Amino acid sequence: MKTKTFIMVCLLSGIVLTQLSAQNAENGNGTFTDDFVWDGYYIPVFSSNGELIDWLVGSVTVHQLYHFKDGIQVWKKEFYNGEAESVGLDWLSGTGEVFLISDHVSIPLTSVPYEGEGHINAKGNMGTHYIIFYEYVFNPITWDETFSLVKAVSPGIY
Repeated sequence: MKTKTFIMVCLLSGIVLTQLSAQNAENGNGTFTDDFVWDGYYIPVFSSNGELIDWLVGSVTVHQLYHFKDGIQVWKKEFYNGEAESVGLDWLSGTGEVFLISDHVSIPLTSVPYEGEGHINAKGNMGTHYIIFYEYVFNPITWDETFSLVKAVSPGIY
Protein backbone atom coordinates (compact mmCIF):
# COMPACT_ATOMS: atom_id res chain seq x y z
CA MET A 1 0.00 0.00 0.00
CA LYS A 2 2.84 2.40 0.83
CA THR A 3 4.39 1.81 -2.61
CA LYS A 4 1.14 2.68 -4.43
CA THR A 5 0.72 5.81 -2.29
CA PHE A 6 4.31 6.87 -3.01
CA ILE A 7 3.83 6.37 -6.77
CA MET A 8 0.59 8.38 -6.73
CA VAL A 9 2.26 11.23 -4.80
CA CYS A 10 5.12 11.29 -7.32
CA LEU A 11 2.70 11.25 -10.26
CA LEU A 12 0.55 14.06 -8.87
CA SER A 13 3.62 16.10 -7.92
CA GLY A 14 4.90 15.77 -11.49
CA ILE A 15 1.60 17.00 -12.90
CA VAL A 16 1.48 19.96 -10.51
CA LEU A 17 5.11 20.92 -11.18
CA THR A 18 4.53 20.68 -14.95
CA GLN A 19 1.55 23.04 -14.66
CA LEU A 20 3.54 25.46 -12.53
CA SER A 21 6.54 25.45 -14.86
CA ALA A 22 4.28 26.36 -17.76
CA GLN A 23 3.64 29.63 -15.98
CA ASN A 24 7.02 30.03 -14.39
CA ALA A 25 7.08 33.80 -13.96
CA GLU A 26 4.87 36.31 -12.20
CA ASN A 27 1.24 36.55 -13.36
CA GLY A 28 1.47 33.42 -15.57
CA ASN A 29 4.08 34.80 -17.96
CA GLY A 30 6.93 32.69 -19.28
CA THR A 31 7.95 29.84 -21.53
CA PHE A 32 7.56 26.11 -20.97
CA THR A 33 9.63 23.54 -22.92
CA ASP A 34 8.95 19.94 -23.81
CA ASP A 35 11.24 17.38 -25.49
CA PHE A 36 10.46 13.91 -26.83
CA VAL A 37 11.22 11.46 -29.63
CA TRP A 38 8.56 10.99 -32.29
CA ASP A 39 8.68 7.93 -34.55
CA GLY A 40 5.76 9.13 -36.69
CA TYR A 41 7.38 12.09 -38.48
CA TYR A 42 6.31 12.44 -42.12
CA ILE A 43 6.59 15.30 -44.56
CA PRO A 44 5.66 15.79 -48.23
CA VAL A 45 8.46 16.78 -50.61
CA PHE A 46 7.75 19.17 -53.47
CA SER A 47 9.75 20.07 -56.55
CA SER A 48 10.58 23.73 -57.16
CA ASN A 49 7.54 23.96 -59.51
CA GLY A 50 5.21 22.80 -56.68
CA GLU A 51 4.69 19.18 -57.75
CA LEU A 52 4.52 16.55 -54.98
CA ILE A 53 7.44 14.19 -55.69
CA ASP A 54 8.08 12.17 -52.52
CA TRP A 55 7.31 11.58 -48.86
CA LEU A 56 9.95 11.44 -46.13
CA VAL A 57 9.12 9.29 -43.09
CA GLY A 58 11.18 8.73 -39.97
CA SER A 59 12.05 9.39 -36.37
CA VAL A 60 12.90 12.81 -34.98
CA THR A 61 13.58 14.51 -31.69
CA VAL A 62 10.99 17.19 -31.01
CA HIS A 63 11.74 20.32 -28.97
CA GLN A 64 8.69 22.48 -28.23
CA LEU A 65 8.46 25.94 -26.69
CA TYR A 66 5.12 27.17 -25.33
CA HIS A 67 4.91 30.84 -24.36
CA PHE A 68 2.31 32.19 -21.90
CA LYS A 69 1.16 35.72 -21.17
CA ASP A 70 -1.21 36.37 -18.27
CA GLY A 71 -1.74 32.60 -17.99
CA ILE A 72 -2.82 32.20 -21.62
CA GLN A 73 -0.75 30.36 -24.21
CA VAL A 74 0.06 32.85 -27.00
CA TRP A 75 2.51 31.00 -29.25
CA LYS A 76 4.49 27.84 -29.71
CA LYS A 77 7.57 26.88 -31.66
CA GLU A 78 8.48 23.36 -32.66
CA PHE A 79 11.87 22.05 -33.77
CA TYR A 80 12.23 18.60 -35.37
CA ASN A 81 15.68 17.07 -35.86
CA GLY A 82 16.41 13.51 -36.93
CA GLU A 83 16.33 11.18 -39.91
CA ALA A 84 13.66 10.36 -42.47
CA GLU A 85 13.70 8.00 -45.42
CA SER A 86 12.32 8.50 -48.93
CA VAL A 87 9.23 6.25 -49.26
CA GLY A 88 7.86 7.49 -52.60
CA LEU A 89 4.44 8.85 -53.47
CA ASP A 90 2.77 5.54 -52.61
CA TRP A 91 4.85 5.09 -49.42
CA LEU A 92 6.31 1.90 -50.94
CA SER A 93 8.51 2.87 -53.91
CA GLY A 94 10.96 5.36 -52.43
CA THR A 95 14.63 5.59 -53.24
CA GLY A 96 15.69 4.51 -49.76
CA GLU A 97 17.74 7.68 -49.43
CA VAL A 98 18.03 8.73 -45.79
CA PHE A 99 17.75 12.44 -45.03
CA LEU A 100 18.98 14.47 -42.09
CA ILE A 101 15.98 16.58 -41.14
CA SER A 102 15.93 20.04 -39.62
CA ASP A 103 12.37 21.35 -39.43
CA HIS A 104 11.15 24.45 -37.60
CA VAL A 105 7.63 25.87 -37.30
CA SER A 106 6.30 28.92 -35.41
CA ILE A 107 2.59 28.99 -34.57
CA PRO A 108 0.76 31.97 -33.04
CA LEU A 109 -2.08 30.73 -30.81
CA THR A 110 -4.14 33.89 -30.61
CA SER A 111 -6.99 32.79 -32.92
CA VAL A 112 -8.51 29.53 -34.14
CA PRO A 113 -7.52 27.90 -36.41
CA TYR A 114 -3.83 28.18 -35.58
CA GLU A 115 -1.81 29.30 -38.62
CA GLY A 116 1.96 29.04 -38.60
CA GLU A 117 4.95 29.11 -40.91
CA GLY A 118 7.88 26.77 -41.09
CA HIS A 119 10.79 25.53 -43.11
CA ILE A 120 12.56 22.23 -43.61
CA ASN A 121 16.13 21.52 -44.59
CA ALA A 122 16.60 17.89 -45.70
CA LYS A 123 20.02 16.59 -46.77
CA GLY A 124 20.15 13.06 -48.16
CA ASN A 125 22.95 10.50 -47.89
CA MET A 126 22.92 10.15 -51.71
CA GLY A 127 23.43 13.88 -52.26
CA THR A 128 19.85 15.12 -52.66
CA HIS A 129 19.04 18.36 -50.85
CA TYR A 130 15.57 19.85 -50.30
CA ILE A 131 14.62 23.17 -48.72
CA ILE A 132 10.88 23.59 -48.19
CA PHE A 133 8.98 26.61 -46.86
CA TYR A 134 5.42 25.90 -45.75
CA GLU A 135 2.32 27.13 -44.00
CA TYR A 136 0.75 24.94 -41.34
CA VAL A 137 -2.86 25.29 -40.21
CA PHE A 138 -4.37 23.34 -37.31
CA ASN A 139 -7.92 23.54 -36.01
CA PRO A 140 -7.99 22.25 -32.39
CA ILE A 141 -11.79 21.99 -32.49
CA THR A 142 -12.04 19.63 -35.49
CA TRP A 143 -8.43 18.30 -35.38
CA ASP A 144 -8.04 19.17 -39.08
CA GLU A 145 -4.56 20.08 -40.20
CA THR A 146 -3.27 21.44 -43.48
CA PHE A 147 0.25 21.64 -44.84
CA SER A 148 0.59 24.12 -47.74
CA LEU A 149 3.67 24.68 -49.83
CA VAL A 150 4.99 28.24 -49.95
CA LYS A 151 8.21 27.57 -51.81
CA ALA A 152 10.47 24.60 -52.54
CA VAL A 153 14.11 24.72 -53.52
CA SER A 154 16.14 21.74 -54.61
CA PRO A 155 19.74 22.91 -54.81
CA GLY A 156 20.66 19.44 -56.07
CA ILE A 157 23.83 17.68 -55.13
CA TYR A 158 25.61 19.26 -52.18
